[in-house]
Amino acid sequence: MIHENWEKLKKEPTPDINKIIFYSFESYLWTLLATKDSENKLGLRIQFEEITKEVLREKNFPEWDEIDITVPDLSDPNEIYLDIRLRDSLFEKQFNYLSEDILSEADQCKTEISLLESIYGKCCQWQEFLKKKRNEKLDKPKQMGLIGELTFLKKLFTFIDIRSALDSWKGPDKYAKDFLISSNGFEIKSKNSGLNAKVKISSEFQLLKDDLKNLYLIVYVVDNSSKSNSRSFILNDLILELREFIKKRDPNCIEIFNSKIIEYGFSDDHNYSKDYWLKQDTFYSFSVEEKFPKITIENIDKNSISKVNYELSLNELDEFAIENMDGILEI
Repeated sequence: MIHENWEKLKKEPTPDINKIIFYSFESYLWTLLATKDSENKLGLRIQFEEITKEVLREKNFPEWDEIDITVPDLSDPNEIYLDIRLRDSLFEKQFNYLSEDILSEADQCKTEISLLESIYGKCCQWQEFLKKKRNEKLDKPKQMGLIGELTFLKKLFTFIDIRSALDSWKGPDKYAKDFLISSNGFEIKSKNSGLNAKVKISSEFQLLKDDLKNLYLIVYVVDNSSKSNSRSFILNDLILELREFIKKRDPNCIEIFNSKIIEYGFSDDHNYSKDYWLKQDTFYSFSVEEKFPKITIENIDKNSISKVNYELSLNELDEFAIENMDGILEI
């Protein structure tokens, strides 16, 4: 709900200094506003009638680099309110989640005190979540996974426009399929070049075709390497390459890309300088058809079996192999 109001506010003219424009949420017991200020920062304002500014200011709200929480100065004679504003547009998706969380809680509160306590609690929870996300460096399996998805994204850029390619990338959003293009789904995997030609399928939904026209499994071969190998790279190198490509082709999309990789768990603050990789020219591509070996929600007892994990032997899938991947990307 708040996302829709923010999208409308983005199209509105920039307000004057120290002013805001807003859309209110009429269905709530409390006065809640989606806002945009003179710096075009989006926000959520919660207005109070009974709580004093002193009570508001006693709350030690968390401080973020990405999100700003402010209370009016004690000398300000205007309305009593709490402003939660987005500082960094790269975190708009997370800010949307936080705001929706607050709106959901607000609907359950019967008093202003309980409303304030609820907002404070949610902000503290989200501070811990963002702190944990920033501090957690991607481990090697997750780096491999991201390299695979970025490799496919890079390939996709040669077939469709940048915005459509980024919109099709669903992996960071925890969808069952890594990419959705029209009615075609793509599941992307990475493996090393060892003799064990297997990939792990991590749920009963990953290879579920459902209402898709086509579903494909793409497997890239990515190996650990070293700095001495002239073809090796670190994750930051690949990220930088794609950023530069996007900036040249469609600079308006760079924030979408950055938001995606942040959601995946990548941060420029993390040190990947010791994790060198080598992407082999070899890759596998398969059409996941009716007879393709798989475990899905359709062929298990979903009431007694869940959280399915299994391995596929790639050497046994020759009849489903696709020789020309370019052909399936010409959508």
